[in-house]
Amino acid sequence: MPESPYYLVMKSRIAEAEISLQKLRRKKNVDKELKMLISDVNRQISEPGRYKDLFIINSAAYQHFHCTCRCFLKKSTNVLPKDIASTLIFGLQFISNAMAAFVVDKTGRKPLLTLSCLGCCFMLIFEGVYFTIQDYTDIDVSNLDYLPLIGIVIFTIAFAIGQGNVINLMIGEMFSSSIKAKASCIMNIIFAVTMTMSTKFFQYTSDSISLCVPFYVFGACQLLGGAFCILYVPETKGKTLEDIQQELKGRCKTIRAGHN
Repeated sequence: MPESPYYLVMKSRIAEAEISLQKLRRKKNVDKELKMLISDVNRQISEPGRYKDLFIINSAAYQHFHCTCRCFLKKSTNVLPKDIASTLIFGLQFISNAMAAFVVDKTGRKPLLTLSCLGCCFMLIFEGVYFTIQDYTDIDVSNLDYLPLIGIVIFTIAFAIGQGNVINLMIGEMFSSSIKAKASCIMNIIFAVTMTMSTKFFQYTSDSISLCVPFYVFGACQLLGGAFCILYVPETKGKTLEDIQQELKGRCKTIRAGHN
């Protein structure tokens, strides 16, 4: 896999960056775009890259929010037997991720991510309602024991086509060079901490209260994530890193002005 023009410019390999850009654009004259790329990279590298920037720019805040939700949601598959869940989940994730890879550049990142959040929300609430009926009513649902399986199957597909795929893509698209390393480090720490918390949360609530509780909580997280996508997450399809960063900073200024 060839290096990207962006990376080559960062390493001051301008001639190689021009060749790479020519291959990507399939044309010889890329002087104007190359100059813009050099200017953008120089500006981003010159920025201080403070940890505070992770919270100033909305894209970073979204990463924190989604990382927490994602860790909690992974534990919702505990409702299934391990032998069935592992085979079914991994198989569906593989197929769904492959499908998402083909459509992400056609539909855009934001629609897939929003659809994924809302789809996961619906199925998690569906699971919560099922276990509420099972635990708190006299209705016999033993003949409907296939419904949780259907819910988890649809949830897995909805998660894979958006959150399981698009999030990782947008990490590289939305963070500038000045904070990308710090952001990745912090996200990995948050992922590890929230994974541990989610395991304990699922165990505690399902044992001491009801199995429906974690599903309602995870569903609420997904609903908030979907609303956040609609209101704040920008579409990155066909945009350069500089375009995305300037759009995000412009939104931050608008939000702060509105609060004032």
